[in-house]
Amino acid sequence: MKERLVADWLTKAGERGGLDVAFCQVLLAQGCKILRAGHSPTELGKDITAITRNRELHAYQIKSGDIGLKEFEQIQPQVINLVEADILHPSVRRGSKHRPFLVTSGNFSEPVETTVQGLNDSWKRRGHQPLTLIRGTELLPDFMELAGDFWPVEPPEVRSFLTLYLTEGRGDLDHKGFAAFLRRLLPDKQLTKPVTARRIAAAGLFASYLLEAFNRQGDHWSSFCGWIITAAHQAWAAEIYQLPPKAWQSSFLLTRTAALSALERLSDETLGPDGLRPREPEFDDYTRMRNTIASSAVASWHLMKRRDGQHPASGDIAFPLISRLARDGRFYFWGESALPNFLAIFWMLEHHGQNWFGEELLLQIINALTKQNQKLSDDPLQGPEISPDKCFSSILEKLRNPKPRRGRRAPVSWSLESLVQLLAIRMRRQALKARWWNITQVEMASFKPTRNADTLLWNCDEGEEMERLPGKPQKWGELTAAAKSNDISVLPRILQDDPDFALMFILAYPHRASTTLVKALDKIYG
Repeated sequence: MKERLVADWLTKAGERGGLDVAFCQVLLAQGCKILRAGHSPTELGKDITAITRNRELHAYQIKSGDIGLKEFEQIQPQVINLVEADILHPSVRRGSKHRPFLVTSGNFSEPVETTVQGLNDSWKRRGHQPLTLIRGTELLPDFMELAGDFWPVEPPEVRSFLTLYLTEGRGDLDHKGFAAFLRRLLPDKQLTKPVTARRIAAAGLFASYLLEAFNRQGDHWSSFCGWIITAAHQAWAAEIYQLPPKAWQSSFLLTRTAALSALERLSDETLGPDGLRPREPEFDDYTRMRNTIASSAVASWHLMKRRDGQHPASGDIAFPLISRLARDGRFYFWGESALPNFLAIFWMLEHHGQNWFGEELLLQIINALTKQNQKLSDDPLQGPEISPDKCFSSILEKLRNPKPRRGRRAPVSWSLESLVQLLAIRMRRQALKARWWNITQVEMASFKPTRNADTLLWNCDEGEEMERLPGKPQKWGELTAAAKSNDISVLPRILQDDPDFALMFILAYPHRASTTLVKALDKIYG
């Protein structure tokens, strides 16, 4: 079953976000050091560059499907660059010889093999290394070997894995089930460090299998969330087992890069012509929910690029789009799981000088929370653990059955404290004062895992849940002092050290958007 499933995956795998990540994990398992992995206009035909255990320099071009003569002629300029162009990397001396490989998940036709033989003769005479062809059938044993010991074997686990693998790939990612599979692969019991490192690499490989349907269908948001869940579990295992960086960081960075690529694809799609136009009639609230998620992806992508000192040309389109949607009321706070999406949009507005307007956006959320999460509210907002789709299903159910449920205590708010403190940092005293009575009617909740690293888990059963009402009255000096203090030592190391991953993390893990993490990100991106 295992071999047939991997063979099936190979026939479907795309070169971006699936096959390339899996192939890199195999190279790492073979002792290679990945110098660069990714697709870009400046790659010079080299999707992956690596140094082998024997200090050989290798370059790979990754393709998917069968390659006949027609397909080969289309990619021949890339192949020529792959063979002839020097590897440009700070770790590589200019003019260093490298071995080029053309890798595909399918097969090469006989005319292609004959053509490559002729080209190789020419390249050898000119001092270049010959091109090596690697077929899908040659990849299969490597994929099987890396994950060979870690496949699910118990019937319930096998059934769960197949359910995840056979998903349609259109918005139906089972976040909880996906995370549960990773927890079985990376258990909370004593493993040796070498085995843990192999399991971390295998997690990236299995994620390539399970997320391929979403890559194939163009569901970039689900793909992004799946990769972030994988990366978070990899970082969790590394922290729990105290692995040295060289044992896990390369695998983690591949997974993180795959998530970033998915976010970039969603941003590009959103900014394309009619990117947000509904393809068919739909409820307006659903359209606004989609606008919010897509715009937060655009905002996050550009915030991370700006932090790196880059100014993508798409920024000239991104900010006007987000600003227009915000001013026209085309965003939707469907529940508390929307908080990270609104924060990314808020920080984007601030970066472009729209501070006041961004703060008004946060005040609108406070208005919604204090209105709908009053103690005897008929219509409380859903908590941060409830996905947007489930929130929307609940909204539709209320439209079909509008009978109020009076007398029921509304749930607490997990977002209110973060919003209040962000506005206190920005000295919005009068705005908060005008809303303070309503704010004091809502209990603010927080959760602190027993182990800091467990923040990275999708499900965490061990920790302390706290609820409290805001002060009545509340001294402004005490509020601002609390807002400006922040003990980030309670966060996992990866969230302290990698702000870009932390930003992506709260988008995928809205139920982990603690006040501490929100304020840490605000210091970087606000």
